[in-house]
Amino acid sequence: MRIPRIRPKTSNRIPFFRKYNSVSSNPRAKLPSTPLLTGCEFGKINLSTASTFENLDISQSPALVASLQIPNFSVIAPEHIVPKVSLMIEKLEEDLKDLEEKLSVISNMKIEPQYSSVFEPAEHISDQLSHLWSVVSHLQLVKDSEELREAVKEVDPLRIRFSLKLSQNVAIFEGLTKLRSCKKVWDDLEAAQQRAVDLWLKSAKHSGVALQGEQKERFNEIQEELTVLSRDFSNNVLDSTKKYSMTLTKTDDIKGLPKSALEQFAQAARSDGHDAATAEAGPWKVTLDGPSYIPFITYAENRELREILYRERLTIASGKSEEDSSDNSVLLPKL
Repeated sequence: MRIPRIRPKTSNRIPFFRKYNSVSSNPRAKLPSTPLLTGCEFGKINLSTASTFENLDISQSPALVASLQIPNFSVIAPEHIVPKVSLMIEKLEEDLKDLEEKLSVISNMKIEPQYSSVFEPAEHISDQLSHLWSVVSHLQLVKDSEELREAVKEVDPLRIRFSLKLSQNVAIFEGLTKLRSCKKVWDDLEAAQQRAVDLWLKSAKHSGVALQGEQKERFNEIQEELTVLSRDFSNNVLDSTKKYSMTLTKTDDIKGLPKSALEQFAQAARSDGHDAATAEAGPWKVTLDGPSYIPFITYAENRELREILYRERLTIASGKSEEDSSDNSVLLPKL
């Protein structure tokens, strides 16, 4: 489930990086010891959960668990993935439990939920997991390895199960539904906030929040199966992309290509054992990776070579040859 992350144009909320990125700060607000006034116009309580990062041990690969900033990918290794993702999900489980307890208190006290009481802490939990997993996903695309794949394979089930638990959370769904039905509170929200709540509710329904018993179990089984199939599909695409390359030696074959592309192709050739390769004299190695494929398809004047490369790109992971074991045609019917 992809959780919406729409932000209002203007807001009196504390900026995310200030609110959640300080070890010394504690954004959790204590519940009042006495009941507040009931009704949708009273009892506004800010129940934002504490940062899921502030207590994490980041002595190993701090970039992996940094807040919503650009990660330092150079220091992240495959062996960091399993412990960090596992620890993150453990912390998120605690935050979700805390949020459920606070929403239960609000419900028992007959206090109408507010945007800051329900959506913001729920969104914060979702953001942490999304950000952390986006780092892992990006590494898979640009720095794929068997070690990284094994790490992802180990923690991916934990991620999908928690994602389903969050998206199917009845307390959050009911809280947002009540917020949506309270006209005064709803009308006070900005359009972007209303849109964010509506998207969450819609996504929760599509994620099976209303399912019970065997139906819910089967739905979750299917989601986990789809996760495995999608991961295998992506790995097949990466493997098939790596297997193909085209080494050019004639200057006629590179007509129209800019110098930057020729330098890149020569560098690829040197990495493949052609130590003397240069941008001017070649040889030039062209692959199906985007940074190599796109400039060649765009600028190369040799139409026949463009067609060859295009057809190879079009049939990635299709099992078109005996040498290519990365066949996604067997996965497509299941997907």
